[in-house]
Amino acid sequence: MKTLKYFLTLALIMFLLNACEYDNYDEPNVTLSGQLKYDGENLNTRQNVLLKLYQYREDGYVAAGARSLDVRVDQEGKYSALLYPGRYKMVIYADGGINYIYDWLDFPKNSEGKNDTLYFDLNGSKTLDFNVRPYYKINDFKAFYRNDSIISNFSIERLTDIETPSIVGFRQVSMRLSPTMHVNNDTPLSFTKTGVTVNTPIEIKGSLKDYYSNTYYKNNFRDYVYVRIAVSLRVSGQEYIYSNVVQVKGIPQETINKLK
Repeated sequence: MKTLKYFLTLALIMFLLNACEYDNYDEPNVTLSGQLKYDGENLNTRQNVLLKLYQYREDGYVAAGARSLDVRVDQEGKYSALLYPGRYKMVIYADGGINYIYDWLDFPKNSEGKNDTLYFDLNGSKTLDFNVRPYYKINDFKAFYRNDSIISNFSIERLTDIETPSIVGFRQVSMRLSPTMHVNNDTPLSFTKTGVTVNTPIEIKGSLKDYYSNTYYKNNFRDYVYVRIAVSLRVSGQEYIYSNVVQVKGIPQETINKLK
């Protein structure tokens, strides 16, 4: 019995020593951050994986199939990652859809003109902004309350000569409503407008009855709503060109009581 206790105690000591050894690794201490921009202004998008990072080993080699670090962007176009110093390569995350709705103006290109790989050293915190041009732009977006409904007015401008990224016909443009400022692909309440054309005024109307009575927004008694416009493109069924988020405040209490 004493021998068994001895070996169990020894095993516990070895385990704790190993745990301490693992815990003594330095934590990541440098930040890579940046912003998506268009025409000098911050670009609104949606929260999603934006970039993939691969860190070189000490021998200067990245193995095929090496695990990458996903870097996410928020709906204001900002991204940030806490990293170790070292050498990195970066690619745009293609599967997320963002790769297909913007022209990446200052990202490296290969011989075919497609987005390639960016290489850089990270010895201290670094800011790396990316200038992009969305295929479409939402202009003069305004949203307001009227007659138990939310009304949005805006127009759409085409910014590319590429033929492929046309607006999807069956779900073209939508107005999305949410009780929080996070309005994106996962927002369940939207009102769709079809048959739109570029460079012409567009109006979308959404009944607040759907906002106050739907099952997704529990106990929704708010006198405000967050509104955003999304444009769907044929080039990517997963991604949308987004407007900024607008808050409509001051919905009358009598409207809330009637529709909830």
